[in-house]
Amino acid sequence: MALAYALAGPVGVNGIWAAIPIGWFLADAVGYGYYFLRRRALLPGERDV
Repeated sequence: MALAYALAGPVGVNGIWAAIPIGWFLADAVGYGYYFLRRRALLPGERDV
């Protein structure tokens, strides 16, 4: 929501539409980062591969 609002001014309607996939990418990046940083705590029975 904040990204769409921030892009709406300089880019216009296209910025609002572009904010959707950008937001998906940022959410995925945060999720993967959290997983890889906390992998050992989340999966205590797994060995490093």
